[in-house]
Amino acid sequence: MTLQYNIYFGLSAIILMIVLVIYSKITYNMDSNRNREFYTLLIYVLITDILDVITAVTISYAAVIPRIPNVFLNTCYFGGNAMLSYQFLKYSDRSIHWFQGEAKVAIGYRIAMGFQALLLTLNFWNGWIFDFDRAGTYIHGPLYSMTYIVPYSCMAIGVLRMVRHIKQYTIQQRLSIFSFSLIAMVGASIQIGFLPNVLLTSFSLSIGLIIVLFSLETPDYQKLIQTMEELKQAKAEAEEAKQRAEIANQFKSTFLANMSHEIRTPINAVLGMNEMILRESSEENILEYANSIRSASTSLLALINDILDISKIESGKMELVPVQYSLFQLLKDCYNMIDTQMKTKNLEFVIENETMIPDSSYGDE
Repeated sequence: MTLQYNIYFGLSAIILMIVLVIYSKITYNMDSNRNREFYTLLIYVLITDILDVITAVTISYAAVIPRIPNVFLNTCYFGGNAMLSYQFLKYSDRSIHWFQGEAKVAIGYRIAMGFQALLLTLNFWNGWIFDFDRAGTYIHGPLYSMTYIVPYSCMAIGVLRMVRHIKQYTIQQRLSIFSFSLIAMVGASIQIGFLPNVLLTSFSLSIGLIIVLFSLETPDYQKLIQTMEELKQAKAEAEEAKQRAEIANQFKSTFLANMSHEIRTPINAVLGMNEMILRESSEENILEYANSIRSASTSLLALINDILDISKIESGKMELVPVQYSLFQLLKDCYNMIDTQMKTKNLEFVIENETMIPDSSYGDE
């Protein structure tokens, strides 16, 4: 008796997967669901590769191996394929994030795997999927093709979901997951349709996972993804801070506008009472004081108006008011505002102006 299968590709796949499992264990801290799902995927592929090689050997020597152990090993292999494909589907979800409404798909595939597990269990007695005759020949049953429904559909759904949510993927994610799915499906198709005695499925899965590992699961890429998430969060926080600042600025402008209106009322009252003093008093010193009060009050009123102007500037509604004004009177008003404070501090304030400058000017005072 000789081996019916070329197991070299399968052995190569096992070696590759052992290296990938060790590398992933050393490299990753397994601190995220994504890392854990990928590591679990590697373990499933390794177990499936080992079962693939073992069943290839036991099928070749089925004449000397009891039927029950052989059926059990092949049942584990087909069950492992289903679990492997479903784990790939879970990993793709963790990699791209779980999309709304996809939980129903997960429930559907759990039901499908449960149904396949039931068929594989019943196969021990009825041989509907596969069996071994008395001579030890491996026989495909009428339901043999059903063992590929769950694995192939999981792979196909993974690709279709990528197409459906194409805008939510990065280019690297699209290429990596699509390449993994394509390589795995092509390898399995070649083995089933053209080279049934060559273990290409296991080998193609291992090659596909190498692509995923070094394009999506490297520490540098993980750091890049983390940095992008942090930048996205910082942008959101900046937008929120900007909105808070705009609201606070609006409150400030409203407060300044209301306050300036409230202050103008008593100032106008002061100006009115001072105007009565100017009309009724004949004493020079009282009139001088009253003129200073009028000048200072007018200047204060102008400052209040400036506060309103600040609010208008911040809101983009500032308007210049061109009028005829006296430059001399403007300087005198400035002098009167600080005259008292200068005297208390023994300071001298001297105004020097060019004689050629006209007193009457036109513009926004």
